[in-house]
Amino acid sequence: MAINRRQILKYAAGISTLSVLRPGWAGASQIAFPNEEPEALFVGATLTNGEARWSAVTTNGKLYRSGSLPYRGHGIIPWTEKQGFVLLGRSPSTFGLAVTHLQDAPEEIFFEAAPGRHFHGHACFSQDGRLLYTTENDSRSGAGKLGVRRVDANFEQIDELDLNGIGPHDLLLLPDGRSLAIAIGGILTLPDQPEEKLNLDTMESGLFYVDTERLRVTSRYRSPYPQLSVRHLTLDHQGRVWFGCQYEGLPTDDVPLAGFHHPSRPELTFLSIESTDWTSFKQYVGSVAFQMDDRVIAMSSPKGNGIGFWSADEGIYLGFQSGTDVCALAPVHASPNGHWLVGSGKGKLMALSRKPGDLIETFDTLPTQWDNHAILL
Repeated sequence: MAINRRQILKYAAGISTLSVLRPGWAGASQIAFPNEEPEALFVGATLTNGEARWSAVTTNGKLYRSGSLPYRGHGIIPWTEKQGFVLLGRSPSTFGLAVTHLQDAPEEIFFEAAPGRHFHGHACFSQDGRLLYTTENDSRSGAGKLGVRRVDANFEQIDELDLNGIGPHDLLLLPDGRSLAIAIGGILTLPDQPEEKLNLDTMESGLFYVDTERLRVTSRYRSPYPQLSVRHLTLDHQGRVWFGCQYEGLPTDDVPLAGFHHPSRPELTFLSIESTDWTSFKQYVGSVAFQMDDRVIAMSSPKGNGIGFWSADEGIYLGFQSGTDVCALAPVHASPNGHWLVGSGKGKLMALSRKPGDLIETFDTLPTQWDNHAILL
């Protein structure tokens, strides 16, 4: 996601701060508004005055808390048990961050990838919350790995699975409580050439499933479209895994950028090319989410400057909402409006109504600029 990194206006005077210390780092300046008790917070990786941070804002865009990061952040998941979240650094970074008690007395726990490994930006918890699974790479060979970490030991890595696939990215736990779905992006990158995609002519992408009890890959489903990288996932009410993709071929190629799969089906199902205006997405889906109330799938595209919507029941395309450099996407469940919140790399927070394409309001969050992913806590 492209974010404008220029220096923007400094913070307004009079904001109270607190300092949180963590090993290896100076105190993290955190912004807090202690007199407010927000019902929910939009939380994600951000850039603030050009500095990599995590930020939490109220649903009307007011900054609530923020902390510094050693490098640009990427994926984020709720840590419900601790009223906080876990955030992973953008590939090829080696840091992860857990924040507890976000609305009370927040504490930060930083953890590192194992030697010779780097994170691919995403994680998920085991069903009992005792383990954290992370998508990773061997920093020398580029081989994709699944890291297994003990939550109660400050996320220390205790095991690892060789996925026999390149570029594992997003992952999620299936309703059976033991199986993981993992998006295999297929693109080889290495830390000493982080911006170089080294295997576009031979890349193999798809969706893998892993049995966490036996710690082995149980099935592999390959994308039939060369140079289509499966990247981000969400789960719908039928237990189907929806995936969004990024295409590395020609801008003029006509390929579907998304689809879904049920573990019982023999192949991936791609959304119709004919019924979707894929050209609006500029060959790039950045974030994918499911709205339970309305059974709607949303997929953002920062390159296409907007969000597309589908019916999860029929797989029918519902329309496209314009928004400059939007990517971070979070459904607001159990809301009278059933709306969505969408963060922009231009420092905006959009509130969308139940009906796709209906914009309720846009809030200015500058100098906080939103990166790829966010959650609602």
